[in-house]
Amino acid sequence: MSKPKAPEPPDYAAAATAQGTANTNSAIATNFLNQANQVGPTGSLTYTYDRSGGYTLPDGTVIPRTTATTTLSPEQQRLYDQNTAMSTQLNDLAAQGIGYVGQAVGQGVDQSSLPGMVGSVQPRQFRDGTGGEDFTAHRDRITQAMMERMQPSIDRQQESMRTQLVNQGITQGSKAYGTEQDTFNRGVNDQRIAALLAGDQEQQMYWDQEQRGLDNYNRAQEGMFSQGLAGGQFANQARQQAIQEQDYFRNQPLNMLNALRSGNQVSMPSFGSVTAGSNIQPAPIYAATNDAYQGALQSYQAQLQARSAMLGGIASLGSAGIGLI
Repeated sequence: MSKPKAPEPPDYAAAATAQGTANTNSAIATNFLNQANQVGPTGSLTYTYDRSGGYTLPDGTVIPRTTATTTLSPEQQRLYDQNTAMSTQLNDLAAQGIGYVGQAVGQGVDQSSLPGMVGSVQPRQFRDGTGGEDFTAHRDRITQAMMERMQPSIDRQQESMRTQLVNQGITQGSKAYGTEQDTFNRGVNDQRIAALLAGDQEQQMYWDQEQRGLDNYNRAQEGMFSQGLAGGQFANQARQQAIQEQDYFRNQPLNMLNALRSGNQVSMPSFGSVTAGSNIQPAPIYAATNDAYQGALQSYQAQLQARSAMLGGIASLGSAGIGLI
């Protein structure tokens, strides 16, 4: 049995190159399937391939350059053309007014023309009580006047009572005289109490008048304070409104500029991604080459083992024949 010949190792470089070419072709085919042309109500999306402007691999394979073209529908194209023309005109107009915008914004707020700010209201002076006056002098004056007017009458009554008692034989110092005198004194005391009460009433009258005057004065002061407070609030509101008006007129050119810069936008076509459903897998050239070589090696090793076993058996038979001789 002749010795088996070992298998020649494959050209792995060539296998790798062939595998790269297969991978590239698979990628190009998968990309082609995924780039499906699309058509919608607002336009269409189409793909074109240019091999002349593509990329050439070392093995000469050309990867074409892909161009995606979006085409608007006639209605959207017309709107796009109108919007472009209008935007150009509005931008020209805005450019003419940009200087005025800068001038208006740079002016700031003219505080010299604003109403004055009212920070506080002048407090009013309120009165409490009567300023220390209790009108005692008025009471004493009335009481004294009444006592002075009653005194002559009291003196005459006193003298008349004394004369009457003497004529009746009632002497001064007697019990009967003392009883009559006590009765007379109680009458005089009642008159004096009446005079004091009249003085108190006079004092109360002056007090009440003074209190009414104080109440009227304080109410007037309170009313003037409320008017001043309301006037201050109105002035501050007027000032705030004036500031807002100045801000409005100062920002108006900028608002007009922004309005000129905005407009109807064109509805660009929107397309979803397209998936081929399955990728094209390249042929496993490199793996197949390696698997074939490994199979050949295994077959070669098996042949070597079989040859070795056969030669061992022949050697054993030869040894046995020599022993018989």
